[in-house]
Amino acid sequence: MKMKLFLTVVVTISIFWTVSGLAQPSVYIADTPNGNVSVLSCPGGDITDTIPVGDTPFGTVLSPDGDLLYATNISDNNVSVIETATNTVVHTITVGTFPNAAAITPDGNFLYVVNSFDDTVSVIDTTTNTAVDTVTVGFFPGAVGVTADGSDVYVSNTLDDSVSVIRTSDNTVIDTVIVGEAPLATVSSPDSSVVYIINQGDDNISVNTNLNKYNN
Repeated sequence: MKMKLFLTVVVTISIFWTVSGLAQPSVYIADTPNGNVSVLSCPGGDITDTIPVGDTPFGTVLSPDGDLLYATNISDNNVSVIETATNTVVHTITVGTFPNAAAITPDGNFLYVVNSFDDTVSVIDTTTNTAVDTVTVGFFPGAVGVTADGSDVYVSNTLDDSVSVIRTSDNTVIDTVIVGEAPLATVSSPDSSVVYIINQGDDNISVNTNLNKYNN
């Protein structure tokens, strides 16, 4: 049942759009079946460009300055780095198996990619576009979020109803929080003291106090 719950949100995740920091913002949508990222005008919604990436692009995340877009390719086990000024792929980064989501630190220096079939998170140094660390988390990580202050990464482990908390200063798992059924997405409060976790299997939200905020 949990796997069914996960599969029902595939389309929703793949069409999450991101507005760039350009003078005329664009919307980037992962076109999963066709191996592309579609670029739409904003607010018009016309397709202005199509960017070929890897096999089965799934998650997208924009750098804080809007210069780069990262697309996870779940069947190729890599991440395409797209330059938004030219809408071209400028790098391809190898990660783990079935990378289905990513999140970037507020300073733009590190990208965290969840590898669902490896039960790991790849840590990418965005200045070199290389994986500098691999963190073991829970069963079938399906989503990832970074706290607003960049101190912690929350990884939703979809098939064991938990969230792994990674401290970004040393990429260590400092806590595993039991939440509701099939957790999907996480978001922190602006001061990073509270993290909200969406439990798709229970149709509710878990509210977690980010203790590391107070222990740093």
